[in-house]
Amino acid sequence: MTVGDLPKPYRLASRVRRLSGRERAELEAIIEAMRRHNGNKLEAARDLGISRTTLCARLKALRITDGGLSIS
Repeated sequence: MTVGDLPKPYRLASRVRRLSGRERAELEAIIEAMRRHNGNKLEAARDLGISRTTLCARLKALRITDGGLSIS
């Protein structure tokens, strides 16, 4: 899977700093869940075993937006 496989709104915009190993694993899990569920946050959160609120907090922390991924 690559970023190009994601729905257009979730593609990588830019990256300023390196992610830790945990952050990278978390990012990849979130991206994969979002891809599987076509951007549906509730379904992706259920798939990940977390609440939608937690998913939204992680999306914000990892700077993943509906306009694309912006990781810094």
